[in-house]
Amino acid sequence: MKKTITVRTNSAVYGIFIGPGITGSLNSFFRASGRPDSAFIISSPRVFGLYGREITGELKTSGVNDIATGIFGDGERNKSMPNYECLLGKIIDFESGKQKQTTIIALGGGVVGDMAGFVASTYRRGVPCIQIPTTLLAAVDSSVGGKTGIDIKRNGSIIKNIAGTFYQPSAVFINTGFLGTLPESQVLNGLSEVIKYGVIRDHGLFDFIGKNRDRILNRESGVLAHIIHRSCSIKKDVVEKDEKETRNVRTILNYGHTVGHAVESASGFRYSHGQSVAIGMVCEAEISAKLGVLSREKCLRIRELIESTGLPVKIKGCSIEKIMGIMKHDKKFREGKNKFALPSDIGKVVVKTDIPERVIKSVLAGAVS
Repeated sequence: MKKTITVRTNSAVYGIFIGPGITGSLNSFFRASGRPDSAFIISSPRVFGLYGREITGELKTSGVNDIATGIFGDGERNKSMPNYECLLGKIIDFESGKQKQTTIIALGGGVVGDMAGFVASTYRRGVPCIQIPTTLLAAVDSSVGGKTGIDIKRNGSIIKNIAGTFYQPSAVFINTGFLGTLPESQVLNGLSEVIKYGVIRDHGLFDFIGKNRDRILNRESGVLAHIIHRSCSIKKDVVEKDEKETRNVRTILNYGHTVGHAVESASGFRYSHGQSVAIGMVCEAEISAKLGVLSREKCLRIRELIESTGLPVKIKGCSIEKIMGIMKHDKKFREGKNKFALPSDIGKVVVKTDIPERVIKSVLAGAVS
């Protein structure tokens, strides 16, 4: 069954198309919205090897015959300024001497989606970008909402997404058939973000994950489609109210990410994004409990669900000092004051600022092993 969600923000209106074989709808999408002159596919070697021929074929069937590719390595370390410059150079060469506007196609996981979105938003001050996520994480998170970015290396550490833009895609095509072949580690990586949506907005989704954990990990198509649709619907509602994070509404999507991003960088990316967010959610629920915002019982329920999936809840091989140092570079910190999205119940979250450092360090001390 195919599903469509329409996102309406101040800057753009676009569809999220979800279902098996949904990329076969590119032709009808282009007929309705206008066919691009040319397409530049940004992907990774592994993903392009799996799906590149199919997507290229769909583009040609749609009448887009002028197609080029920009392939860069997998992993967060490759979401870098040198790769960004390399991709820009390839697009410049591709367009040289042509009177055409290129549409960027992001084919891959979250790293590809972030990079392709950033390239699209900055090349010629903005060209169209279509997101085709191939991981559960990218499907429920990075492909939707318009946040783009690259990482910058500073003083021996990598600061995630410190250079970035808000730039909405022209469309998002989530082919659930692509997700059926994902390894379990990649399913868990995305499930972490789905749990986040349950904690911040949807008690029912939280309970659904607990009851259907094995079906999710077994990649049952209908179950995956349900959690993707629910997650994207929650994100759509938040993004429509606060597209550029100026009203303190979109901040709730950062639950688990303030600690999580710091752990991800401090570990040298030994922890994946999803694993880092899982640790971050456990730590930030504990901070909330220590502040009296969240009951100890609900804090334990969040930890138990995360742990039951096989996601980590402890931090290994990172010092508290390094995590704290990276956290202070986080874009969510303003004028020396931290900002956290903290659960007040399962399905509800509040934004708190200027949390005492001793509380954060105390929680990290309990998490570091």
